[in-house]
Amino acid sequence: MFPPTSKTKDGYELQFGVNFMAHFALTGHLFELISNTPNSRVVTLSSIAHKNGQIDFGNLKLEKSFDKFREYGQSKVADLIFALEMQRRLEKVNSNCISVAAHPGISKTELLRTDNPEMIHEFPHMSANQGAFPSLFAATEPLQGGEYIGPDGKGEGNDRLSYFCFYF
Repeated sequence: MFPPTSKTKDGYELQFGVNFMAHFALTGHLFELISNTPNSRVVTLSSIAHKNGQIDFGNLKLEKSFDKFREYGQSKVADLIFALEMQRRLEKVNSNCISVAAHPGISKTELLRTDNPEMIHEFPHMSANQGAFPSLFAATEPLQGGEYIGPDGKGEGNDRLSYFCFYF
């Protein structure tokens, strides 16, 4: 999250490349194994930052000036679009695999280490252990494809372990 202005080896803005393109490619490489495994699922990690994001197809390779918030939000919207489209395609072929998404809420981790680690104290936040819960829940609990799991409450954090689930 919020690395210095940089690109991947393939020329994509780094956050978009790591948060979306790399996960898309990994899923593609593993898809045969995933689809041949009974009751498998793909969990895509997004962020509440998707709320402020939008895809700018003219800026996937930093064609415009770098804006760390815009680029991060774009990568997280791309993650949700991927999770939704994957579920749609899985349903179309009657796969027993599902696609779900999760977000950790605002969690105190090393995520801001390259930018401003103290910024976490400006927001209500959870511990890293609490922030891991939505991903673990999405990976292990009985769910339907297309669900999005994350914390609920003010700031979607602050020690509340109440979680929501909604469909794309």
